[in-house]
Amino acid sequence: MYNKKTMRKLFQFGLIVFIFLDIFAIFFLLYLNLASLKAANPASEKVIEFRIEKGEGASQIVSNLKGEGIIANKLAFKYYIWKKKSSNLLKAGKYELSPTMTPSQIVTILLAGDVKKDEERHVAGRKARIDVER
Repeated sequence: MYNKKTMRKLFQFGLIVFIFLDIFAIFFLLYLNLASLKAANPASEKVIEFRIEKGEGASQIVSNLKGEGIIANKLAFKYYIWKKKSSNLLKAGKYELSPTMTPSQIVTILLAGDVKKDEERHVAGRKARIDVER
């Protein structure tokens, strides 16, 4: 088989690789934690109407949030909802979200189901569509 010197070198190489992977993992998780605290665009004044359809999974919701410019980093947002164990608890509905919101604020809204509802009301003999918050 291998002699002691070769075994020691293999062990040392494996140990070095293991240490580098651990360091990389620590920095990567630190990056995800820091990225999940930031808003996509703190200077924005936009309010975006965002809709989650019934049956949409967390991955589709996160992709849609990124596509609308509401979140900055899909991976960091997925990590955040995984860390909070809330990926299956996001509620369908229509929301008003902003790029100034942090992932924490967005998830709180999507978990609470702070949904905007459309109502039709008769105003002076005409139908008017009015957004009413629940």
